[in-house]
Amino acid sequence: MTQIATGGRPRSIAFTPDGARGFIACETAHALTLVDARAHTRTGELDLPGDLVRPMGLVLSPDGRTLYASGGRGKTVHAIDLAGAALEVKTTIADVGVRPWGIAITHKGDRLYTANGGAGDVTVIDTATGMVSRHIAVGGSPWGIAIR
Repeated sequence: MTQIATGGRPRSIAFTPDGARGFIACETAHALTLVDARAHTRTGELDLPGDLVRPMGLVLSPDGRTLYASGGRGKTVHAIDLAGAALEVKTTIADVGVRPWGIAITHKGDRLYTANGGAGDVTVIDTATGMVSRHIAVGGSPWGIAIR
């Protein structure tokens, strides 16, 4: 068994389709811990921009080229380019909802959904435009979401 040091308060993890890289959302570090999943080593950190950003949920696009991270208190979703030479945030979608925690993507990759615990709703985001298309009231404090 191997242990890998992460940033503060790890919340979720995602792996590339080939299993080579891992990404860990670290809430109090305001960043993602980057992992070589085959060597079981930490390779770095990716800071997420914005005030009050607390990474919570992670989901990969179906083609494995983009990683999406929900920003918790920052009310954001960050789109991270995995296809380029340098790992970088390519887009930050602002005003997603109050405390987006869980995040999911459709099998086509055309829509993202976030569970917004502080608002009791789910946000629908068009990935082509990076725009919020609507909010769906669900009540309670939703923290996770799954798409089938």
